Amino acid sequence: MSRARSFAKLSSLASLSPFETAADKPAGRMVDMHVHFDEKKPGFIDDLLRLADRMNLTACLLTPFAHRRVVADAAKEHPRQVVPFGFVDMDAPDVVRQVEELHSLGFRGLGELEFVKKPYNDPSYFPVYELANRYGWLVLFHTGIVLRKNFDQPEDVASGRMRPIFLEEIARRFPKITVVGAHCGNPEYEWAAEIARCLRYSRPHAQDDHGRNANQAARALRLVERSTVAASRAALRRRAERCFEKRSRRCFAGPETSPRKE
Repeated sequence: MSRARSFAKLSSLASLSPFETAADKPAGRMVDMHVHFDEKKPGFIDDLLRLADRMNLTACLLTPFAHRRVVADAAKEHPRQVVPFGFVDMDAPDVVRQVEELHSLGFRGLGELEFVKKPYNDPSYFPVYELANRYGWLVLFHTGIVLRKNFDQPEDVASGRMRPIFLEEIARRFPKITVVGAHCGNPEYEWAAEIARCLRYSRPHAQDDHGRNANQAARALRLVERSTVAASRAALRRRAERCFEKRSRRCFAGPETSPRKE
């Protein structure tokens, strides 16, 4: 799981459950924005519920479309512990229908979107964003580098299609979407942080259309993961260098090469 966040501080998630009142949300409740549904583990939901009760946790459960119904049922039965998010293949011919079905089942957002065949801001993806904008959803994007699944097989995957810079246009065009960049653009931390800063702190009284759109987008763009947005540039560089040093041999030499122990 990614680092849990204070429930009170994530205002965009303050009304996650339509079945709760303010009195039902105790102080200190945490929201984990990045919990993947583990389809290989039969007892995953039960284990998650036990963990959520123990930690006073609400989990945004990133769910493959094939498992949408079991997660939707869990969310209806346990609305304080499970918030359903749907993963869809953005390049699937029926992706719009999939998003509409997720909405009808009570899903509250999309994610983690990844492995796209075109950059995130490609116009062919706009119908999905238009729906998410209409629903006022949160959309979690994978940003930055992604490792290979199989070193000996070709794959149509490119981290360059998932750069954080592409989220800027999405946030401006679809201001009712809350945009979240998973992993803060690794290794383009500075781009991710500057995009968030630029849109969040645009001049509040700008009179032109560009200024007004930027202010609307400011309320939408939230790159909140891993606390890296608030970190200094020097710290970000050191972290990137450590990650590269630790993983480079494994990434480029293949599975036969064991990663160096630090």
